[in-house]
Amino acid sequence: MVVAGTGSGHRAMSNVLPLRDAFVSVLSVSMGMLFDPRRARAPHRGAGAARWLSGKALLATLLALVMRFPERVALRSGARLAQFGEFGFVLARLGVHSGIVDEETLRPLLAAGIASMFVTPVLVRAAPHCDTGERLLAPLERLIDVRA
Repeated sequence: MVVAGTGSGHRAMSNVLPLRDAFVSVLSVSMGMLFDPRRARAPHRGAGAARWLSGKALLATLLALVMRFPERVALRSGARLAQFGEFGFVLARLGVHSGIVDEETLRPLLAAGIASMFVTPVLVRAAPHCDTGERLLAPLERLIDVRA
């Protein structure tokens, strides 16, 4: 960010992009290694992922509306922020290593988190076409006086 405004910004970005791609690859492989298909019970994990996605999407959408963003922006924000997130996996591992939570208790959360990462691109793609959500949010938008 410091270099972005200078003449060397494009050069610095071209040097960083391959590193970013390498980190994304390592993240994807490590997420796959966390998932144990022998222990995954699909309906149970799917319900966990659905609860996680809907709860976090609703929270992000409502917070965007409280910050007075229009409903279309709020819906898209909710869809994009619904997934479990990489930092959640780091915190989960830290909890296991600290003895706060055991591995068996954490396994359903990790499986739901991984499933949410697979579903999020579909949500992001569908969010701009969701007119029903906009109609549901319209009264709340009027209540908190959102301006486009």
